[in-house]
Amino acid sequence: MTGDLQSRVYQHRNGLIAGFTKTYGIKTLVYFEEHENAASAIHREKRLKKWPRVWKINLVRTDNPDWKDLAADWYPPDLTPELIENWVARIAQEGATGR
Repeated sequence: MTGDLQSRVYQHRNGLIAGFTKTYGIKTLVYFEEHENAASAIHREKRLKKWPRVWKINLVRTDNPDWKDLAADWYPPDLTPELIENWVARIAQEGATGR
């Protein structure tokens, strides 16, 4: 349960929170629910944790049959050495041409 889903997903994706997701390398958000208040969210989370795995899988498949990452476009792409080099080269060329 969180009041800031984007921050929580970021923390999990970057291994900033110890626990299940870090241990097993879970980095994809395939399902979430919004609730009116913390009490109802906590109650729902506790109920879901008691469900058999197949029920949870069916719950995800109902809203997200392709298991797409629902947070795929929330963050900029990771800067790889190749992206940095391409950026530096582009900036250098723009400087040389006076753009």
